[in-house]
Amino acid sequence: MIKLLPYDSFVIRTSLSTDQIIRVLEQKVETRRGLILFWDKPYKGSLTDQGFKIIQVMRYRTPTPVVVGKFQRDMTGLFVSIQLRPRRLTIVALFIWLIAGAAGGLTMTVERKMDLLAEWVLFVGGSYFLTTFTFLREARKTKIALLEWFQGQEIPCATKAV
Repeated sequence: MIKLLPYDSFVIRTSLSTDQIIRVLEQKVETRRGLILFWDKPYKGSLTDQGFKIIQVMRYRTPTPVVVGKFQRDMTGLFVSIQLRPRRLTIVALFIWLIAGAAGGLTMTVERKMDLLAEWVLFVGGSYFLTTFTFLREARKTKIALLEWFQGQEIPCATKAV
């Protein structure tokens, strides 16, 4: 299924304990705050006993997902509910871009510049598609990494409430 919005959520079932998952994340996530010039780890964020919030440290500009995970334990094992969303700056920029696109398209329609309208729609739509596609590509990489780190498997969200 093609996703039209840059969001994703899923649940990982794992045989690891919460402490083991936190140890794995401590190896991958820089939790120091403040100005850090050189990152030793591929992710930065915060870890708690209830979950985590991390984002990949990128050496290039791309809309990387913010990863929010919550631990849930029941009699069958440990589940990690994951939500992937864009950074707030990406959401604001995308919103402004779409509003500007709608305003530009409306202006061109009112002024009867239909030859430019198609180009404008393609430009704005293409930019939205590029941002969403890039985000979803990075989200897929993150999902694969999390499944590997947690030695788990994805389960349908309907099976376990998020």
